[in-house]
Amino acid sequence: MRMSTRMKLGLVAASLIGVALTVVVNYTAACRLREVTLDDVPVRDWPQRFAMLDTRQGPGQSLDSLATRILADSGVYKVDLSWSLPHRLEISTNRFMPECFLLDNRTGRLFGVDDHGRVVPLITPVENWERPVLTGLTAGKMFERCADARVKVVVQQLRRSRDDHRDLYRLIEEIDFTDRFGLSMTVGGMPYRLKLRAETLSEDLDRFVQFITRYGVDLNEARALDFRFDKMVVCVRGKG
Repeated sequence: MRMSTRMKLGLVAASLIGVALTVVVNYTAACRLREVTLDDVPVRDWPQRFAMLDTRQGPGQSLDSLATRILADSGVYKVDLSWSLPHRLEISTNRFMPECFLLDNRTGRLFGVDDHGRVVPLITPVENWERPVLTGLTAGKMFERCADARVKVVVQQLRRSRDDHRDLYRLIEEIDFTDRFGLSMTVGGMPYRLKLRAETLSEDLDRFVQFITRYGVDLNEARALDFRFDKMVVCVRGKG
């Protein structure tokens, strides 16, 4: 399809505007660095503290050396750098996006768990609460992996299930690690719990979806569905 003259002129104008903005931002005094914040707090002595920053430049300058410098500080495990035009550089540290939440069995406090199974602080307000809560665990030290090696495995398995069964993933409320022989999962809207294995959690959830969608099993009195055995689903009925 051939473009009209008006469309061509519009594309040319948009390109020229984009080039002009790039020149203004990177090569003029309009966006030179004048302010630096660290975790939302202004850094008054930033020209001395971060001498690698070039006050004559703006977003066009490399910030790799700054990130390396900050990561060398004790207790800093992650650095995010962003420009707030026209003059401010914003530095944020240790802001992790949790894959899951972890309810500490000892203190009752809620933490995040990253994609490597490490315990991370929650940054409030939390953007998305539709993530599983891991229970029956002790958090341990911040930014270190949980003592229970199954946590890292489960987080990785959950990421796979999130891609395959997004709606089901959003309904997962709790994964209980109390039993060392298997996990107990609570799914919103379902009166029964799922018994699963950490190392094959994604496959076990696949089997659960197939079991529910393919077979018309009466689950009104079920209190647990056990998928810890290959090629077998054990339905536990009754109270308890």
